[in-house]
Amino acid sequence: MREFETGANRNSEEGKIDYEGFLNPLVIKRFGEYMDSHRQLETGELRDSDNWQKGIPLDSAMKSAWRHFHDWHMEHRGYESREGLEAALCGLLFNVQSYLLTILEEKQGGHWTPVYTQEQFNDALDASPYDRDDTLADVPGSGAFSDAQQQDLEFDRLYDDANGNKEEPAEEPKNWVEAWPKWFQNVVGAVGKGK
Repeated sequence: MREFETGANRNSEEGKIDYEGFLNPLVIKRFGEYMDSHRQLETGELRDSDNWQKGIPLDSAMKSAWRHFHDWHMEHRGYESREGLEAALCGLLFNVQSYLLTILEEKQGGHWTPVYTQEQFNDALDASPYDRDDTLADVPGSGAFSDAQQQDLEFDRLYDDANGNKEEPAEEPKNWVEAWPKWFQNVVGAVGKGK
């Protein structure tokens, strides 16, 4: 346990990953500038900053990474490249992240994307004709809820396996109101376990 001069205390940092130490703010700043400068589409529109997280095919990421690696190699040998050394490194970093994200998501059972905003969810819940006593079977089309819950439980299992967590699996929900918020929270990441 750590104790501070203020009287506050915290658990030991032993065994915890030091993300702050592994990442440098200058590199993050430069990479953000690089990414921001490449947001404009040919149509003039700006794509979302996280657009790349929707999934880039591995072959595309690999070919682009090689072009940026070649630029880096050119600069390293004293030759002029297409965009310069910093852009080459940032482009390579982008493609490596994209490739790694695809592999990690495949290991976790696929890409999770938000379907609804929290506001849309709340509005739907308020407008629902069903109450807390209704079971999943009472709700027309409720197969979507139970399928989503099954996906959520499988995601939890994969996450726990990957992190050495051996907790008992979650129980099936008793009704649709109980099932829907947990599924929604985990998919959107609004609450949940921060996955």
